[in-house]
Amino acid sequence: MSMRHRVVIAVSPRLLGDTLSRALDRDELEIMVVTEGVPESFRGHADVLIVSDAAPADLSADVVIHLPEGNDVAVVTAPSGSEQVPIDDLSPLIAAVQRYTGVD
Repeated sequence: MSMRHRVVIAVSPRLLGDTLSRALDRDELEIMVVTEGVPESFRGHADVLIVSDAAPADLSADVVIHLPEGNDVAVVTAPSGSEQVPIDDLSPLIAAVQRYTGVD
């Protein structure tokens, strides 16, 4: 059995989080959309965290994708450094998650 990668989506509005969750739905990914606090079962560490505001205090992640409000560029922070990703649609976000988790 292969290891599942944990992806937490904490963005506003909720519709964006739900849309990202559906677009990222893969057997190899364990996805949690949170709106008010991270459930205890997901506290601790995630492989990828997608946020529109500050990261939840009770969660760390290898890769953080920050979606600033009113901006069409996401900032991806990973152990290898930071990069800016233009986001005119969901495909660059999905590609970034796939790249950092190794999931197609």
